[in-house]
Amino acid sequence: MLGYAHDAWRNNNHTSVWRKPLASSWAGAGDGAMITDADTDITLPSDRGAYGLLIDSESAVAVRIGRRGRVLAPGLYLYCGSANGPGGIAGRVGRHLRREKALRWHVDRLTRAGRIAAVIVAPGGDECGLFSRFSAVSGAEVPIAGFGASDCRRCPAHLVRFANSSQPFALPLTRREFMV
Repeated sequence: MLGYAHDAWRNNNHTSVWRKPLASSWAGAGDGAMITDADTDITLPSDRGAYGLLIDSESAVAVRIGRRGRVLAPGLYLYCGSANGPGGIAGRVGRHLRREKALRWHVDRLTRAGRIAAVIVAPGGDECGLFSRFSAVSGAEVPIAGFGASDCRRCPAHLVRFANSSQPFALPLTRREFMV
């Protein structure tokens, strides 16, 4: 599978740049989600807010949006979700990190088939704000209208695909957001 690493830094425009390759693993950690890397263990916050999942899929993924069956082509995707229930961001992302789970949301089929390469955490944020910024990144496109946004009247979807994922690209982050 393709791997992506990021060079993240705190500067005036709060941007993370993605490039290949990444060597890290993810595991559910009790009541939250934990990311383990060669040098670091990071526990995600249980705050309410929004998150983004950078998902790498090597194979096509069949999904159903409403009554229509659709297929997501292999590639790099960014899904924007909300985490306002019990457990907050850690609880929701922890669920997405598990391979074995009930297929409840559109993104579940994509996370089961692909690999979560990174998580963007936005305590107090909202998924529509994340989608608005990330869909404006050069090379980002909406692969399937309505994906992840069945209950949203503002956004065409909550999933973007990066058309040329072999090239480095930047994701704009605000001061409150961080990427792991």
